[in-house]
Amino acid sequence: MSDGEDIDGLVFADFPPMPDLEGSRAREWSPQSLAFLGDSVWELYMRQKYFMPRSHVAAYHNKVRDAVKAEAQAAFVDQLLEEAFWSVDEQALLKWGRNAAIKGSALPKRLKQGKQNIYRQASALECLVGYLHVTHPDRLQEVLERHG
Repeated sequence: MSDGEDIDGLVFADFPPMPDLEGSRAREWSPQSLAFLGDSVWELYMRQKYFMPRSHVAAYHNKVRDAVKAEAQAAFVDQLLEEAFWSVDEQALLKWGRNAAIKGSALPKRLKQGKQNIYRQASALECLVGYLHVTHPDRLQEVLERHG
């Protein structure tokens, strides 16, 4: 749909264009910045994935909440590590994102008692998703489609 196209009285606008970044330029952003973007990309994908079949908003919310929480993201990363799905470069990006400094206040309360590694693994996934979103959208689609 193009900008300003009208369907039943609703006007839809295109998303802003993706930044024109090559792989090396994307590393100019911090892992936290890429994770910020990746978090929203991951959540939007999950919202679209669980939008069908038609349901109540609470059902959508519960499915998406379960898919975007840190525990689920960390398990997804680990599963694909076991399957040797990630490329060497992607593994390096995961490590870069996982090792980024986090503030204790950013941790959800349920993860503060000895479960910081789960949060770090989830942040690593979000960093990689943000990176792939701006550099390799086709590969990002492959990653997202692996989500059961």
